Amino acid sequence: MNKWGVWRDEGFLRRVMQQSHLNRTSFSGKMKSPSWGYRPKRSLPPDRWKERIIPCGKELEGIKITNLDFEEVITAPPEGSQVLIYIDPPYFRAKQESHYVHPFKEKDHVRLVKVLRNTPYKFFLTYDDVPEIHDLYEWAYIYPVQFFYRLDNSQNSNGLRQLGFELVITNYPLEKKSKQKKLYDYSLNGDVGPQSSPITKQYSIMNSKIVKSPFRFPGSKAQAIKYIRPFWELYAHDEFREPFLGGGAVFFAKPNVRYNWINDISNELIITYKIIANPNTRKQLIKLVSKEIATKERHIEMKEWEPKTDLEVAYKYFYLNRTSYSGIMKKPAWGYHPKKSVPPSRWGPRIESAGLKLNDVKITSLDYHEVIEASPQGERVFMFIDPPYYEADQKRAYEYSFTVDDHIETIQLDL
Repeated sequence: MNKWGVWRDEGFLRRVMQQSHLNRTSFSGKMKSPSWGYRPKRSLPPDRWKERIIPCGKELEGIKITNLDFEEVITAPPEGSQVLIYIDPPYFRAKQESHYVHPFKEKDHVRLVKVLRNTPYKFFLTYDDVPEIHDLYEWAYIYPVQFFYRLDNSQNSNGLRQLGFELVITNYPLEKKSKQKKLYDYSLNGDVGPQSSPITKQYSIMNSKIVKSPFRFPGSKAQAIKYIRPFWELYAHDEFREPFLGGGAVFFAKPNVRYNWINDISNELIITYKIIANPNTRKQLIKLVSKEIATKERHIEMKEWEPKTDLEVAYKYFYLNRTSYSGIMKKPAWGYHPKKSVPPSRWGPRIESAGLKLNDVKITSLDYHEVIEASPQGERVFMFIDPPYYEADQKRAYEYSFTVDDHIETIQLDL
């Protein structure tokens, strides 16, 4: 026994230290041809590595640790009365040559499917969301998941992590517990049972945080979210559409799914949404509005100003929306209240959080018919349809009138 009191093979300990050092200082912790990736301001410094090692060591006490082929572990006889297995194989379409020390070929993916299909144990499995995996696991329960990757595409050209799509696959249905606090926001409906074929269900992690709309809007549903939420939670879906977006209170409160499409007939509003969605123009808009003052005189100036670019259109629209009575954009009237309205110094954070929520969302300015009747991209489509009120004051509240005939047409659509 050497000075460490444990290892007789000092060479083994040296290799462990070498591997730990490379993992903590290489780009994304990749151990195949590791390249330098330590960042002094963002990476965990060496003097704090023990903060990870010591508690992990305690958690590993009494744990069986092996270096076997996955099949040996999955098919081994049980030691307990009930077994749960978590499986996280290399992605099907991953760059094997650059990411993984040990490649996982197509035949290995097929072998894993055969093993899992025959296992008597409960399992949950994570994979990249690609058609091949959907086909291989059509017999199981498949839950689409969204989040931001750390590996390979950890940052795009705008300095923001790119949204990735994965699958959680199980051989047992997930049941929603209303009182359970959870990171995952999933929903199943009653058509999934022991005798029915599993369907792809909604299972969203990213963008599940409630975001406040950056706009004020007549008829906003911000105060009604708690009543509307059960409708989207009780219907499993992987595509969401909102043809009458307006201020988007429901969109911003609802978790994003695989496909998201928002639309409004107001071209100026949609230009503003697109400016907010783009990281570069969003930054410029935030810079502009953060310098603003909310005064009646400035409100008049903005109303009379003729913008020439999309950024200027968004700038004018946003300012008037935030300072006009109820956010009404048809003949906007001064309506900013110093003690009740959101001050210009807080407009920037609203825009930023909204922009992140809008990442990878389809944004259009079409007639609502086109949105409702368009072919689906996902397996199940959920729409929130919030047209102008039937008895609303069309002349005052809405930029674009919605007649009685329009309401009748909406009823007659083949939904």
